[in-house]
Amino acid sequence: MKKTITTACGILLSLLLEMTIFHTWRIWGVKPDLVLTWTVLVGLLCGQPAGIAAGAVGGILVDIQVGRFIGLSMATGLLVGWLGGQVGTRAFREHWFVPVGAVGFCTLVGEAFYLFLGNSFGLGWPLWQAIYQVVVPTALYNMLFAMAIWPLARKLFVDEPKYVVWGRG
Repeated sequence: MKKTITTACGILLSLLLEMTIFHTWRIWGVKPDLVLTWTVLVGLLCGQPAGIAAGAVGGILVDIQVGRFIGLSMATGLLVGWLGGQVGTRAFREHWFVPVGAVGFCTLVGEAFYLFLGNSFGLGWPLWQAIYQVVVPTALYNMLFAMAIWPLARKLFVDEPKYVVWGRG
């Protein structure tokens, strides 16, 4: 129950920060996708089911906030949550490079998938221009935020073992 509430609060906080502060603080012409970053970290730390659920809820909230193409961000969130869970089962996630690399990789895959789905529905985005100007800078920006968010997410989701000191006697 604690992990579910933490995940939901993280999604809402990410969406709020994305809509307010980071909407105007653009670097390389893009804003960070904090919901996607949080989804990858949830999948990495809590497993595939939690990552998929976080991606679905976060994606549909982003779609409602944007107000068009409902389901496009949700499908991307599902994929990214699943990928984050896959990385979590196969990698040594305690090292800081693994979550940062996972966020970068999942952002590249998720944004490319979003681009593919958008073009399938007739949005007509130029492929190479979108990859060069949106997908890659967003991945780099998300990786920067993953370095800052990772210690907090690890502290929130990973229960440290309690050591028992045995005495003689």
